[in-house]
Amino acid sequence: MSGGVPELAVVMPTRDRREVLLETVDRLRTTTTASAPIEIVIVDDGSTDGTSEAIAGRAPTLPWPLRVLRQDGAGPAAARNLGMREATAAVCLFTGDDTRARPGMVEGHLAFHRTHPAATEALLGHVVP
Repeated sequence: MSGGVPELAVVMPTRDRREVLLETVDRLRTTTTASAPIEIVIVDDGSTDGTSEAIAGRAPTLPWPLRVLRQDGAGPAAARNLGMREATAAVCLFTGDDTRARPGMVEGHLAFHRTHPAATEALLGHVVP
């Protein structure tokens, strides 16, 4: 990111899925351009497996700011809400801690919101369970 406020926050709730989350963040790094104006906000929902520490250790390897927030087992909806409140970007992309980002996913969301800036606009991606 070339400084300034990010345009999009990738918000991920997680709990006790350290290895899956690390893989997800690594995949995001390989499928998103380094210059994308984003931030990553991870909300750890009471993990006991070292998730917060492990993901914080990934922050220096990423081209975007990464923040780890913690809450005490309030559930994924509350984690998403916390992440949205704490994000500095005006737009949030909610993903799971196991989302397999495809090339262009983040850039597609950025492009959509640049051309549809109204607060009532939303983009849903293709989800394969």
